[in-house]
Amino acid sequence: MNFLRSGFKTIVGSEGAPSEEQTDLVETISRLVNRLLTATLPDDRRDALRALRSLSKRFRRDVGDHAMSALVRILRTSLSQPSYSVEVDCQTLALETLKNVFTGYEDADISGGTEGQPDNQEELERLTTMFLDESGSVTILLKLTGSVDFPVRMQAVRLLTFLLGRKPKAIQDILLENHASIPKLVDLLQDVQEVIRNDAVLLLCELTDGNASIQKIVAFHSGFERLFNIVSDEATSKCFALLLEVLLFLYSFHDITPLLKTARFVTARCGIVLIFRLSTLWF
Repeated sequence: MNFLRSGFKTIVGSEGAPSEEQTDLVETISRLVNRLLTATLPDDRRDALRALRSLSKRFRRDVGDHAMSALVRILRTSLSQPSYSVEVDCQTLALETLKNVFTGYEDADISGGTEGQPDNQEELERLTTMFLDESGSVTILLKLTGSVDFPVRMQAVRLLTFLLGRKPKAIQDILLENHASIPKLVDLLQDVQEVIRNDAVLLLCELTDGNASIQKIVAFHSGFERLFNIVSDEATSKCFALLLEVLLFLYSFHDITPLLKTARFVTARCGIVLIFRLSTLWF
């Protein structure tokens, strides 16, 4: 791994990636990808993923262009592997690298530029399309939302939410083809982790947007009641943003008579809880 460390240090240690060093950057990413795909030891794959994740913080476009396929392949392969800690680490690292490619690095402790980042909508659209063009990429994310490991589950939910915001119709169609997919996502509203439950609200907002068929499935699988349970729990906290998100989510449903009756009923209950909570703070 010495050549990987030295190449990684050369690139990340610089202020940026001038055009004359672009070849070195691509070569380093290619070496890491080769190491990732050919290594026989899980620890070696994990080291390569760590390096790619670090590079993706500043060189997102390059990592996306040259490592996207390998990252999806690693996630696909990991689904059939035993849940050893190192394999779970690899899943998390691959998902975090993809998150960096699409959404940017969010750690406030890291400063400096983000060379090669998607700086316009067209570039982000291209990277998103690249991911969706990978065979089974959305199905892989769906399976990872059911992981028993919290970091994997959280990253998969957030990445799927982001992609739904970029390419809703394409992903909605994929999920509708798998009859078990949408009920599985609704089940996230009952996750043992509060973070996952809250993220699931945002995911379902994106998932159901403008799609009456998916709205019906969510309603059929007690999505409204589960949303109300979340509101009831959050009513004892100051998380008003989440409460309002749930209300807006319910009001956004299409005017489908059986669906609307349930939506109005649950929305009214949610509104009562929210008003009560606000009154306890104001008076």
